[in-house]
Amino acid sequence: EDESLRQLAETLMPRFFDRLDVSIKAQIAAGVMRLPPGATSAQQASAVLQNSVPLVQKLFQLVGEKTDSPELAEVMALLKENIQPIDRDAFIKVLHDRWGEQKTNELFSNISKPMNAASIGQVHFATDRRTGEEIVIKVRRPGLVRKFEMESRAMIEAAEGTGLEKIAEKVVSNIGREMDLRHEAANLKEGELYIDKKKHIGIAKLIDGIPPEEDILVMKKAPGVSVKKLTSPEDLVKRGMAAENLLENWVTHSVFKNGFFHGDLHTGNMYIDTKAKNDLGYEFTVLDFGNAS
Repeated sequence: EDESLRQLAETLMPRFFDRLDVSIKAQIAAGVMRLPPGATSAQQASAVLQNSVPLVQKLFQLVGEKTDSPELAEVMALLKENIQPIDRDAFIKVLHDRWGEQKTNELFSNISKPMNAASIGQVHFATDRRTGEEIVIKVRRPGLVRKFEMESRAMIEAAEGTGLEKIAEKVVSNIGREMDLRHEAANLKEGELYIDKKKHIGIAKLIDGIPPEEDILVMKKAPGVSVKKLTSPEDLVKRGMAAENLLENWVTHSVFKNGFFHGDLHTGNMYIDTKAKNDLGYEFTVLDFGNAS
């Protein structure tokens, strides 16, 4: 029903795919061919998106989250569930390339397997050798900047003469900011306005003494688990209370105060400790401020 989104889907996206570099097209084709015989169209679309990072995924989300189509909803769910992580060695190489092997070993021990993988970043747990505290290390996927540059050129060229130039430029600009993890670190400072000790709402916290880098962000580990893992009736009630309080804060600040908003609130970005010893019986933490403004 939204004509601008229809034009985005029917005009810009096909032109964009046509202009993608052959190396990205080959990666997409390989991903689709790995599917089993009889794969549904939703599975095929998901395979295309999983192998087209990051701009294609973000563009598709812009269209997919504005529709009532059950098939598109399935594609979105498959995409979130099946983003392939980089292996642990590649993750550690990012740390070594930035700080060197000696400094990396001085800072961290017990680096875990991948705990969460997204289109731009990947998270591992580790121990801070200086304090013994469990922490989270987020790195940008290796090679992503080069792919993004190729995809950005294809996007701008695809939009020429379609009337969608401003949308294309905005998508490229927004994702370019999100790829620099220092932008997320700055958003965390802004996001402190969500902290509410009375309602037991907190946010991810940066680690002292390890400044954020363009491709690495080190934070304290949030207590508890992702809210999507809660199953008992008692825990679901706590989840509902926490979400209600967070959304009240979100609306208050984004609409009535300074306009700052977290733009990517979903279950993977909300952690809750349902065994916290306080008056509400939980501690709620908001994560991933890469998409905030």
